[in-house]
Amino acid sequence: MRRADTEMSDQDTKALLERGFVGRLATIGENGWPYVIPILYVVMDNEIWFHHTMAKGRLTDNLAFSQRVCFEVDEPYEVFRSGATACATSLACQSAVVFGRMREMKDEELKRRVFDLFMQKYASQLGDIPEYGPTFAKTALYAMTMSVVTGKQKTDPRRTPEVK
Repeated sequence: MRRADTEMSDQDTKALLERGFVGRLATIGENGWPYVIPILYVVMDNEIWFHHTMAKGRLTDNLAFSQRVCFEVDEPYEVFRSGATACATSLACQSAVVFGRMREMKDEELKRRVFDLFMQKYASQLGDIPEYGPTFAKTALYAMTMSVVTGKQKTDPRRTPEVK
């Protein structure tokens, strides 16, 4: 990390990863182009878990080409002036960037365990947690190792945002 004064502790970075709502998953394709998508996720057993359709598409093609991925999650707070010119603005925020390798997990019991975490994190906001339904069998489950994890916090020097 270039600026040590913005580095978050491992504990705060892990907390951000666990509470984050949506992250961005970056893959690389055979054509050399990066591909980034917003994606829901959960953290379990020191890995980041994702689900996605099994249907052929850019994400599945990229993961077949390379298991190396990058994941980012952030919590923006506010834009503030960092100088007198129009371009001298900055964003108070926390962010985490994770580099690792992705692998598909096919164990049905593990898949149900992870999907229960997804339901607790996301579906519980809708009230009743529904049954998995027929799409469960058509959904792939992926686990990302967390090989390199960095966290960054930038604050408005005039005030400190409330860290969740």
